[in-house]
Amino acid sequence: MKKILILLCVFSFVMDFGSAQTAQNDLQVSKSEYKQLLKRFESGDTTLTAEEGAKLYYGFAETSAYKGNADYGVKQAKDLLQAKKYAEAFKAAKQVLKECPVSFSAYEVIMFVDYACRDTQEVPKSETAPYMRRLFKLMEGVFSAGNGQTKETAMPVICVHDEYIIMKTLGLTKVNEQELVDQKYDRMDIELRGKQCIMWFDVTRSMDYARESMMSEAR
Repeated sequence: MKKILILLCVFSFVMDFGSAQTAQNDLQVSKSEYKQLLKRFESGDTTLTAEEGAKLYYGFAETSAYKGNADYGVKQAKDLLQAKKYAEAFKAAKQVLKECPVSFSAYEVIMFVDYACRDTQEVPKSETAPYMRRLFKLMEGVFSAGNGQTKETAMPVICVHDEYIIMKTLGLTKVNEQELVDQKYDRMDIELRGKQCIMWFDVTRSMDYARESMMSEAR
């Protein structure tokens, strides 16, 4: 798919050559700053930087709307996509993004809708394109926070599902093994474009949320 190939080329460059990691302290954002960033993000502001993309992604995990690895309604959008009900899938994905504006899974649905409607324009490209730009900015932000090549440079994610979207964007062909290390990292033994490699993800935030939820339910 053209969209996936474009993203693959861009992010392959980042993976192959690395990128300057943004310190976690630099990604902290106040509620008021986050609100302003989100407003710019959703309005299609093209001046947002990679660091601001990272603040949008990681900052969402500090809002009351964050639900760890929750689905947010993505399954419904995917079911509609599979049924080739593209306009409805697009609508469902947009609804997910109202609740979770950084859902990689929802953006993935829109990416496939965009591709499926490339000839028929059942869902016009003018409607899907802004969401593709949002996904690109979020991805750029995540890649600025870690390259995933070692445990020390693990790529932080706020949702386990995002790991797979990122790996597929990079050309995932097979997952050989997934291992949780130190209750903090996902060590992924995978094939990217047919080549064996190890990729590390920092899943601290979603693990913390799960523990917090369990403790809250136990009270």
